[in-house]
Amino acid sequence: MTQRSVIDAFAKLRPLLDESLRNWAVDGVVEKDASSSDAIVVRANNGTQLAIRRAPEDDRPARWSVSVREKDGRCSEFMSTSILGLMMEVRMMLDAMPAQVRPLRIGSASARQ
Repeated sequence: MTQRSVIDAFAKLRPLLDESLRNWAVDGVVEKDASSSDAIVVRANNGTQLAIRRAPEDDRPARWSVSVREKDGRCSEFMSTSILGLMMEVRMMLDAMPAQVRPLRIGSASARQ
């Protein structure tokens, strides 16, 4: 992947992460990694820090690599094959999952009566 396409991918990913943090009610910031031109860092106010990078070509079909440093100091890395998978991993790592998820109901209002 060229440097330009990496920059384009991150230019599109950063606003998605910013909006997602707000929607998930997670206090934190999304910023470009100062030590690396190919990473975005998510720093949550609870002490969790994520570094998101494009996965190396050798790791295909994985497209994204997420390194997490948790508030207790533990570090781990996860790979994702899609933006959807990446966002699910980020949400879980930030502990932004609701305690109870309401089921989605599809149908007309008259069908429920």
